[in-house]
Amino acid sequence: TGFVVGTNAVAIFDAPISPAEAEQVRAVIERTAPGRRITHVVASHTHRDHIAGLPAYLESGATVLTGKGGGIALRRQFENLPATAIEEVSTLRTLDLGDTKVILYPLASSHAAEMLVSYAPASRTLFQGDLFYLPEVGSTPATFEGGEELSRLIVANHLDVIDIVGVHGRSGGPAELADAIRLRRTSYR
Repeated sequence: TGFVVGTNAVAIFDAPISPAEAEQVRAVIERTAPGRRITHVVASHTHRDHIAGLPAYLESGATVLTGKGGGIALRRQFENLPATAIEEVSTLRTLDLGDTKVILYPLASSHAAEMLVSYAPASRTLFQGDLFYLPEVGSTPATFEGGEELSRLIVANHLDVIDIVGVHGRSGGPAELADAIRLRRTSYR
């Protein structure tokens, strides 16, 4: 789980594994930003390994942001999830956390139609789920189509990215993404 802290609020990105894991993340956020409320949980997409911890955040009144069509998938997986706790994002949206902004980009991805990519301009950090993967150790592997989609989104929106944070594996940057795309393209030749 990644998170961005503003003077008024905190936004988190994905809620993987379980409510117990999410409670540990909440404790880290409380130590990092005491007294600031988690207002939004941005679900990169609605696959279970990215949202299983949602109940821990919903208890505190956070709103789940998902791409278009993601609300149905969330309600299927969480019977007690009130419709008022979900907002579908179908166009570019900016979250104002108080002197810090996060921009959400909907992306109809080959991995998930309801994909959201988040960008924090102040830190030049991009948050994504399953579009680009780097193993915890070792060299950069060839990307799947999602890496190409992510690269096109970055270029089309002129995003000045330094860090690309994912849910699985280690974080990387534009150079690793470019390497992964190059490896993909050369493996198809």
